[in-house]
Amino acid sequence: MFITSEVESLYRKSKPSIKKFLYFLNHLSFQECREQIDQLKNNLTIAKKEYKSSHEEVLNEFYVLSRFVDMLSSYCDLWMKIIKMEFSSSWNFLQDALDQLRQVKKFSSRNTNQTISFFENQLLELEKLYPYNVFCSVGITVERFECSICGRDIDTFDCPHTRGELYQGQMAYGIAHNIIETDHVAMVKHPADKRCVVVYDDNGKQFKLIRFLSELITTNNLQPFDFGELQFSKKKVKNHEFQKKERNSPCYCGSGKKFKKCCISKEYVNGDHVDIVAKLTNIEEIID
Repeated sequence: MFITSEVESLYRKSKPSIKKFLYFLNHLSFQECREQIDQLKNNLTIAKKEYKSSHEEVLNEFYVLSRFVDMLSSYCDLWMKIIKMEFSSSWNFLQDALDQLRQVKKFSSRNTNQTISFFENQLLELEKLYPYNVFCSVGITVERFECSICGRDIDTFDCPHTRGELYQGQMAYGIAHNIIETDHVAMVKHPADKRCVVVYDDNGKQFKLIRFLSELITTNNLQPFDFGELQFSKKKVKNHEFQKKERNSPCYCGSGKKFKKCCISKEYVNGDHVDIVAKLTNIEEIID
């Protein structure tokens, strides 16, 4: 997964803890998951201090490994919230995990391995279970964006850094200073941040798909790593508005037509149907 010997060595040493984490998560042992994450983060902290004077490639790969561990932490919180049926907050952890995984992919020297592919595929399929398809987008005017590394205005030539790039193991980003005004609030389909959503009650019907997944897992009919994909289709379902009438009676829909000429064939209608498809996964194969 890494090309520098220093970080690859630490990753190899971390594999037993990562596999324990995956095993505990698959069995919903979230406290034990957190203990493994704490151990991984502690080992990273020690290693980064040891190699703090290393060349940039090593420091940047430490950043990638750190983001991978952060992704595992968010992944743990995501499933814990799903099991607790706290679906609104689980969405935020899902977006955290996706953001962290995107950074791992962007900066990893070997970003096509099966570890990344497994998490990416599953997280994107999980995203489809949620009801969100429009998002809030806020436009603001600020005085300047300060570079997170050098402190200069990141949008000027005085700053040598580029947003979203790594420098000595740090990512450059802009810190907003002095918000002058809020320009607008809009509803969009492709936001910069998918956490800006219309809030639904966790018990609401909007979460029926992710709630069904939660019930499958808590009743031991599915384990988290065996969640594979969704298959969408149409299926004949009972029309709850249908009313049986005499053939020559006025139709219940109010059209003024006879029942036999109007809604007699609408006792069943095409409805949206989703199948949750299991994909048996060997934990040993996730971490390469």
